[in-house]
Amino acid sequence: MGRLPDFYERGNYGDGREEYALKSVLEQAPAGDAAAAIRALDAFHVRWTLLNVGPDKGRTLDEAAQLAAALARFRSGRQTVNFLEVGSYIGYSALRIGLVLKQLASAADLSQTDETRFHLTSLERNAENAAVAEKIIAHAGLSQFASVRCVASVEAFLGELSSEERGEEDASPFFSFVFLDHQKSCYLRDLLLLESANAVGPLTVVAADNVAGRLHLENREQAIARGKRKKPCGCVNKGCNFLQHVRNSGRYAVCETVCSEATGDAIEVVVGRCAEFSGSSMSDSTTLDLSGLRLNDSSLLFRCCDKLPLPALPDVRNVDLSRNLLKLDLGGVARFLRRLRGPVASVDLRRNVLRAAALGVEKGADEAAWSPGLALLIEELLLSSDAGEDSGVAPVVDLRFNERCGAAWLVQRARDCEDVQMLLSPWGQLVGARPSDRDASFLRAQLEPLPSRALSERLASLFGCSVDPDCEREELMGQLLRRYAATGRRRTVAAPADYGHAVGEVRLKELLRLMRAWVGGRHGGTHERPSVQAEHYMILKRPEGDEGPQGPQTLSTLLAAASAGPTEAATKAAVADGSWKTRRARAKLVKHFELWDCACGVLKDADPAFFANQFTQLAVTHNFRGSPHIDKQNTGPFYAVSVGDFSGGEICIERDAETVVCVATRHRLCQLDGRHVHWVNEWRGEAESGAAESGAAAVAERFSLIFYPTAGAFQPPGPALCGGAVPVSSIDAVSRSCE
Repeated sequence: MGRLPDFYERGNYGDGREEYALKSVLEQAPAGDAAAAIRALDAFHVRWTLLNVGPDKGRTLDEAAQLAAALARFRSGRQTVNFLEVGSYIGYSALRIGLVLKQLASAADLSQTDETRFHLTSLERNAENAAVAEKIIAHAGLSQFASVRCVASVEAFLGELSSEERGEEDASPFFSFVFLDHQKSCYLRDLLLLESANAVGPLTVVAADNVAGRLHLENREQAIARGKRKKPCGCVNKGCNFLQHVRNSGRYAVCETVCSEATGDAIEVVVGRCAEFSGSSMSDSTTLDLSGLRLNDSSLLFRCCDKLPLPALPDVRNVDLSRNLLKLDLGGVARFLRRLRGPVASVDLRRNVLRAAALGVEKGADEAAWSPGLALLIEELLLSSDAGEDSGVAPVVDLRFNERCGAAWLVQRARDCEDVQMLLSPWGQLVGARPSDRDASFLRAQLEPLPSRALSERLASLFGCSVDPDCEREELMGQLLRRYAATGRRRTVAAPADYGHAVGEVRLKELLRLMRAWVGGRHGGTHERPSVQAEHYMILKRPEGDEGPQGPQTLSTLLAAASAGPTEAATKAAVADGSWKTRRARAKLVKHFELWDCACGVLKDADPAFFANQFTQLAVTHNFRGSPHIDKQNTGPFYAVSVGDFSGGEICIERDAETVVCVATRHRLCQLDGRHVHWVNEWRGEAESGAAESGAAAVAERFSLIFYPTAGAFQPPGPALCGGAVPVSSIDAVSRSCE
């Protein structure tokens, strides 16, 4: 259906389709999900035409908004990022821009309750349209990032702004981004009004939709060449007069023009030149902070950096591009550095999503052959640093905490690079995909076992932050770490010294003897769980016929074989039937039956009911360290006891989002719920009895037994410490934030 005759006078179709679009969004998109609201409007547009920018040109609009936020970092003395849209209609473009702002605010960890930090003001002259747009924006959860103002014109809107809001006091433009999407005949007039009011200026990004497409302009050029026309098109109905101004006035640099085959028109993105506006105030900091802007390889800042009117920043020594989404191509970063024309000596690319292909090296190659993008980046850094005050000092490329750039051979190649100092993190360092790779003294490592959903919930419940459902895990983690560091809402406390059950001295000596024999004997050296940091680790499974949840069967053969000693004949008798897993588990139990029997005696003495009804597996460990993790396979709490000559080595477990409890398990059997994040605290070896006087070195040994259930009735996770109400006493916090 085409537009109704009085569309431009009224501002909508007049047949109620805008209200139907609102109803469709409310029905199809969950509350607070801006991306779903955008999809709902796109689906509605297929059935019933709306005046939206659409998904194709919408992606260009998203990139333009992201570029504006990046260029705002070039200015000094202004932390606010204010955007302006002229022509809300029912809020489709406001949804897209608002979602970009929300993602940027989340990535940069700016307060989401402070609307002036990232905010879009959308102007609409039709009150009915404005009401629909406000409802859609509110339903999408973007009210803190976008608002609709019903005004008759841009001139009326500027008249309502104070001089401070217009930027007259600091001579800095008020709007970092302006999107024109109303009557094309008004584009030039309104842009001139914004220029005269100092509402746009250096590095302001201006985007205009529905301007003349490539075909229209090419036809006009051909007509001029044939002599049928004397000058370029200046018509107002297609915004050609606006295009002439931004392309020929010298005030703007054309960044991107995207034509739509469906509509035959285009969206134009231009950027204000610094030299053409008075009173520009560029940053004089030594670090250009472009972190947390969700920049990727094809972002406009890199893709069109040769067209951008970037200012010279002679004081910039460091460029911070950390916490973005760079993946494969570093050539855009290199070209961007060239455009800065400053003595850049270091580039921070930490916590992106870079892959080994971005570096270009191949495993097994004799020499490191860097990728073209990285080679160009190194070349630009060498040229920049040679021209600066730090000439003679190797420039730095910081690539740490890019998870796919952590192979040992790749880290070694980076260290061997003589031209620049290239920093890479070995796989698992601090971030740690596996518990064994995590340094438990860092808060980040303690939070790493939590799923992304839990990180989002913790941000919302503990710090009152609303989180974008599409927010990347790295952004969630970074924001949570900074919140903890800023508020200090993380403490470590000690459980009472008498928590748990004391183990008798006789059993302790026997356990220590048997576990030392396990490590030093011919059956020692086992490490069945390489994902945790331990010298030895063994799992003994409760046999099917023992008391407990796995069912009654006779164990006479197994017990007779075990009592006869772990001979080859006895082992064969024990594994005469059953699956290969069952036979292997029984054979291992026969070999270590004496240790198993002594350990089970400790548990029976303390909690006979748990032994009879829940316990199914026993983990025997030697020198277990750190390894923050969650026991996802457990069906209930576990019991733990540790023996050996050591000090420290408590089990640290999260009681809640703000509290970690240290439980001393040395010579005490303590019950904990391993479905909370837990790890082993730092410990050190102690000298043997009587050896201290002789100057003997400390013996580093810590043995532990973990009795846990993996079958039977599932118990929902309860308190971290399962021994009833447990008072705790404060001790000094040992966690520290890790960025």
